[in-house]
Amino acid sequence: MSKNHEHYMRRCFALAKSAGKKTRSNPNVGALIVYNDRIIGEGYHKEYGNAHAEIEALKNVRESDKSLLTKSTMYVSLEPCRTVGKTGACTDAILKNGIKKLVVSVSDPNPDMMGSSLKLLKERGIDVSKGICENEGRQLIAPFIANLESRPFVQIKYAQTTDNYIGSKQGRISISNKACQIKGHQLRSQADAILVGYNTAFIDNPSLTTRLVPGENPIRVILDRDLSLPRTHTLWGDENPTLFITESQQQSPDPIKKIVTVKFDDNLIPRLCRILYSDYDICRLLVEGGTKTINTFIKSNIWDEIWQFKANKQLYTGVRAPYLGKSYSYMKRFLDDNLYVYHK
Repeated sequence: MSKNHEHYMRRCFALAKSAGKKTRSNPNVGALIVYNDRIIGEGYHKEYGNAHAEIEALKNVRESDKSLLTKSTMYVSLEPCRTVGKTGACTDAILKNGIKKLVVSVSDPNPDMMGSSLKLLKERGIDVSKGICENEGRQLIAPFIANLESRPFVQIKYAQTTDNYIGSKQGRISISNKACQIKGHQLRSQADAILVGYNTAFIDNPSLTTRLVPGENPIRVILDRDLSLPRTHTLWGDENPTLFITESQQQSPDPIKKIVTVKFDDNLIPRLCRILYSDYDICRLLVEGGTKTINTFIKSNIWDEIWQFKANKQLYTGVRAPYLGKSYSYMKRFLDDNLYVYHK
């Protein structure tokens, strides 16, 4: 495998991540066009409904370089689409512009695709290579894969002490350091919604905003079975949109504080995720606590990433940290080994 292939593919990944959550239920994709080790065009899927990465890369080739397209290699983080859709088929654009070599990280997991575009392009004489930085490529489109199941991409985030506690039963306490708190707020800014259970909402009285970083506040989702969170709490009193998930039949006095009636049984989490995705267009969900709520997601096997911040302190008593079991495949470390990221 060419080291240049890996280098250029990682540039595709970096471009793709620039869009953040703006791609909605579409995948984040980046593309490059390279001639003789010179990038002559690059682009990424910027927003849901806009041009795909391949089209953007072709559009960004300078007029003086367009004669080089037939001698160039296109790198794409995801298999090009072959359906017309909103912006035209990328396979048609590749063929029309005379690209002869294509390097792809992963096949499109959509059942309507799954390698069919690559087969088509090979049949039309294009030299196709696949599987470059494949694990990273698949992780990049993890939200898209979750959305194909008609549910949000679910990230779980919490901070815990070295003796495995995440908080006090008496009141709110701070466990993570400033760097971890900022990282946590960056996660919030990339989520469509943030979810907590009743105990976290009652004891911590959180605002669940992105106040430490630039970015829009996510919709707040509160699991409140009896709809008993005091109306004096921030989640009721501020002006940020909030969904209260409850079995209560009460009506909300405020149009931005919506009450969603759902049965709290063993099927709560899968049912709720379908509702959030289908009815409220929530493609990325961040679950922040507490332990009971997090354990319910883990037990339901509805999660995609777990961000675990470890603080160098002990509580000796309090609320125990969630139990991860052996449901993850690998982990990575960041922020001076204070942060562990688990993937299924």
